[in-house]
Order: sequence, then structure tokens, then C-alpha cells
Amino acid sequence: LLPAVMIGSFAPNSGDPANGMVVSGTGILPSGFANRGWEMGPRAGFAYDVFGNGKTAVRGGFGVSKQAVPSAGSYLWTTRTNPPVQFNPQIFYGNLDSLAASSGVLFPSSVSALERNPKAGTVMNYSHAVQQDLGWKTILDVSYVGNRSRHLQQTRELNTLPYGARFAAANQDPTAPGRPLPDNFLRPYPGFGGLTYIENSGYGNYNGLQTSLNRRMSSTLQFGVGYTWSKAMDLTRVKTYLTNHRPQVGRASRTTGRRRMGRFHTTRHRSCSSQPATCRRHEDIVRVVDPQSPVPAPVATSAWR
Repeated sequence: LLPAVMIGSFAPNSGDPANGMVVSGTGILPSGFANRGWEMGPRAGFAYDVFGNGKTAVRGGFGVSKQAVPSAGSYLWTTRTNPPVQFNPQIFYGNLDSLAASSGVLFPSSVSALERNPKAGTVMNYSHAVQQDLGWKTILDVSYVGNRSRHLQQTRELNTLPYGARFAAANQDPTAPGRPLPDNFLRPYPGFGGLTYIENSGYGNYNGLQTSLNRRMSSTLQFGVGYTWSKAMDLTRVKTYLTNHRPQVGRASRTTGRRRMGRFHTTRHRSCSSQPATCRRHEDIVRVVDPQSPVPAPVATSAWR
């Protein structure tokens, strides 16, 4: 018989406590980053003088950006504590005199896993703009700016307890009626605690109408005002999903699932002078959300710069 404090631990001398874990460079998994081959990142743009008089211009552009090498912290720091690289035994009923000779007891560890062949994070940016000289040294600019992001990095918890597992009669602890067994007995993948899976499956998009009106009052003084109406949505800003089967869909205030950003109305006022060289800018940001959303009332911020 073993003490009650060892319930949920690995039985001593009963197999490999790192069963299923693979270290790179051992033949099963190669060392270093996977070779994705060639990655295309085209860019193109144009500018056209519509009437040939320098008064009306149409501009546009498109570009693709790739994250060729992922950030080191996303991979190196999350896997450095995985078994069999690191074990964390617990010692019971010992003291400092017997610490060096104690072997300790191993419990299931929380580990991180990586997607075997992740796709490169990709952002597609595009814009279309019209500039018009209104006379009196005044320029009006109206632009549509957007982007699409694909294969963004996010994490997913694969070893979450099934819904209601702690309340099922079959999962009661026979030594303590009315209480469930430890969580590690109820997980889908026994022998592990949390199992965080890092994958490149996130996506997002941004669409914005950006306008500005600028007037040069003299050779040393100019004034400008701008307005932006935009919206952003993504499925990558959250840390983890609640379950590995179905992401939780919700508003921006939820801690998991799809993040839906409200429309942002932004106005900017700017005045600049070169004698002396000063520039002052005032910005108001007002966020408007769905009236039926549980998100608290929007907040307006202002600042002079």
C-alpha cells in the first residue's frame, strides 16, 4: 500500500513516465526548423494621374508578407520543461539530511506540443486611394485599407476535462465519497496534465475607410484633419480554447474564442509650423459596438501630442 498523498502519481518502476514524448535529433524528429521550401511574397502598386493635370490621382497596392522564422520564445521556452528533458519529482516525508538520497515521486506533467509541419504566417495587405486637389492648397485623400491574415500562431488545450466529468457518479473518489477523483484520472490523454498544442491556424482581417483633408496655409504653416472608420476581427488573440473540439465563440469581452472588434471611429486634427518647428495633433477614438453586445459602454479617449 502507498500513502494517500501519492494518489494520481506514476507507480514506481512501472514503465516510462515520458511515454510518447519525442526529443528532436533522435531519428524520429529532425533537429532544427522544418524546411518549407520557397515562400512567395509578391508586392505590386500603381499610381495614375486620371486627367493628366496633376489634380486627381488614383493609387493602389497589394503585398504579401511571410513570417519565415517563428519567434524563438513561442517554441523554445514552451518545450524546454517537457519530459524527458526535465522531470519534477516531489518528495514526501523527507528532510534536508535525506534530500540527496531521495528519488521522489513523479506526477503527470503539463506539457507543450508543436504542430509537425506548420504553415508560414501570412499577411496580405491591400489599399486603394484617391487624392484630389480641391484648390486653395487643399488636398483630399480617401482610402480603403485592408488586410487578411492567415496561419497565425495560437495555442489549443488538448487535454481539457470533458464537460461534467467531475460530477459524474463513475468518477467519484471511493476513498472520499462526494468528491471526484483527481483531474489527471479524468483527462482524455492519461499520463499528462495540461497538453498545450501550438499551431498555425489563426486568422484575422481588417477593413478601414481612411480619409484626410490637408491644407497648406503658407510655406511654414499647414493644417490637417482625418477620419477613420474601421473594423477588425480575428481568431488568434485569445490564449487557448476551452475545448479541443469546439472553439467558444463570443465578443471581444470573452476570454476565449473569436474576438469581434467593434467599429472604431477615429478623428485626427493636426497643425504644424516650421517657424518654430512645432506640430500639435489631437486624436479622438470612439468605439461603437453592437447594441446587443454584453460589452460595457464604449470609451472615448482624447490626447494632444
